[in-house]
Amino acid sequence: ATTNPGLNDPQDPKGFDTSVAAYLLFNPALSADDAQDPDVNFLDHLKADFPPAIVFFGSDDSWLKKGWNPAYAKMETLEIKTVDLRIANGQGHAFFNKPPWVNVTLVESDKFLTQLGYLEGKPTLPAPKAGEKLIKSP
Repeated sequence: ATTNPGLNDPQDPKGFDTSVAAYLLFNPALSADDAQDPDVNFLDHLKADFPPAIVFFGSDDSWLKKGWNPAYAKMETLEIKTVDLRIANGQGHAFFNKPPWVNVTLVESDKFLTQLGYLEGKPTLPAPKAGEKLIKSP
């Protein structure tokens, strides 16, 4: 819904910028099946000025192939280069809700927001151990 600026309530005060500065997307629902309402269909409203985003998926999550891959293909046609995809090898849907992945994804989110200037300092959670790494995907 945040990709469609037409969904802003016309009664909202005009003095506030409601545009998205960055996305933290944890196995986002982006397939056509997930957007029965055309006002919130991600693919219909995706534009070349898509804000920076970090996206987390488990390699065994069906939403990766069903929703993310078509969205990423469209991003490539729009030449969007602001998206950082991270894959947890061997993990399924909502892997980030259980240890050790809760901390792993939060640390990566902190680093991402720090690079953008929205946070300062280093993450306060412990660094991931061997085998608890996310694969950075192209």
